[in-house]
Amino acid sequence: MKEVVNKNSGKTPPFDFNKIKIVIKKSKDKEPEVIYLDRKWAKAHIPHFKQVIDGVKTQEGIEITLTCNLEAFNFCVRYLETEEREREQLITEKVAPNNCLSIMVTAEFLQLRKVAHHVTQRSFYKDFVQIINNCKLNLTTLNPRLMQDIAKGVNFDQI
Repeated sequence: MKEVVNKNSGKTPPFDFNKIKIVIKKSKDKEPEVIYLDRKWAKAHIPHFKQVIDGVKTQEGIEITLTCNLEAFNFCVRYLETEEREREQLITEKVAPNNCLSIMVTAEFLQLRKVAHHVTQRSFYKDFVQIINNCKLNLTTLNPRLMQDIAKGVNFDQI
């Protein structure tokens, strides 16, 4: 469902109205990454995009610009594309203390509650101390719902 534009080709593919163009800004000094998602798939799987997609005619193009962690966005898409029975393994292989919180924040932003919750349950609590000690995010900016999920599973003996 995901297609990444080859930056080295220098060519932009002709616009396909069955796709939505996602521009991910990583930082001020880096080129944004461009990803194309199938329009119907994105509408069905990513609630944050649904309202935008619903408001655009099928013969019109859609471009959505996000400022988020590219690795976290890619993980969320891959999680959604992965069979239910294989998601546990995906979390084990791809989620680590250095990216766990970014994945949770990105999933919450995209309104992917199941993804955020699954990562919280399977990875965040297990590596809580290491994640917090190495955290580069301002925790006061976290979504209140995400903070409630975190608070439910943290044992004060861990702190």
